[in-house]
Amino acid sequence: MGSGTTIKIVNSKNVNNHEIAKLFDLQNTKQIKAVTYIFTQHLKNATIHIIGPLPNGTSVLRITAKPLSGEKILKAHVEINLTGDELNKFLLKQEFYDKLAITKLNQFTGYMGEQILMNYALNGILHNKAYMKTLGKIEAKTFHEATGKTIKSDKVWAIQNKSGHGIDFLAEVEPIPPKYITIDAKSTLRGKYGDYATPRGPSLSDKQKDFHTNLLYHLKQSTKRYESGNPYNLSKKQFTEFNEIMREISLDKTLVEGYVANIGLTAGFNVASNSKYGEMIVFENIKG
Repeated sequence: MGSGTTIKIVNSKNVNNHEIAKLFDLQNTKQIKAVTYIFTQHLKNATIHIIGPLPNGTSVLRITAKPLSGEKILKAHVEINLTGDELNKFLLKQEFYDKLAITKLNQFTGYMGEQILMNYALNGILHNKAYMKTLGKIEAKTFHEATGKTIKSDKVWAIQNKSGHGIDFLAEVEPIPPKYITIDAKSTLRGKYGDYATPRGPSLSDKQKDFHTNLLYHLKQSTKRYESGNPYNLSKKQFTEFNEIMREISLDKTLVEGYVANIGLTAGFNVASNSKYGEMIVFENIKG
């Protein structure tokens, strides 16, 4: 999976920019040999490329993915700052690809969980597909059965900037109060779950635990910078909606509730199920 490229600097007056090259004494530079390895992995709705080492000694991890909802192609690049012969030796070890595969798989699992939530919400079925967390062998109730609320399919948003930071999920619900809910998606991927198991994803960060402050922060940032680069990629309609939501929850913080959704996925990134949960999308209140 490798290809060798030799970069040779020659001492010849016929070479373009020879006079400039002489200023840098490039004619005395040793030949540079760059061996680049390309690792490609195709997953559901995504392709992973690992390219490296590049001539400057770094490597790049590139992810291209298409969301389940919408046509926008998402791209992410991560530069791996390793240099020298050690990198070449490490690239030849399966351990390099295994570790990158684990990191990539964890990131992609989280991404898929967020997309499943959004897809269900936009189709008006999330409140009947998600279950409230229960203990032991007690059969869980759906979000709608437990709270009497439905999630309005035309009032669903993700507030995320170009780096992917922000609010995974914000939606308007009825009846009120609360009027809005935020959901932080935490996904886990396993081959099998127990009959009465509850999935458990990564822990919430301190910012995520303070869901009201976190929501206000990203609403303010997204609207404030709407006409200055628009890093949250807001539409004009969203700009108006977010200003109204910000005004409402600033006056009355009880209008918003926070949830964490622990999502259990199996091979193929399909939502798992067991005797307790019809689908392993398990909501739990965040105590603000």
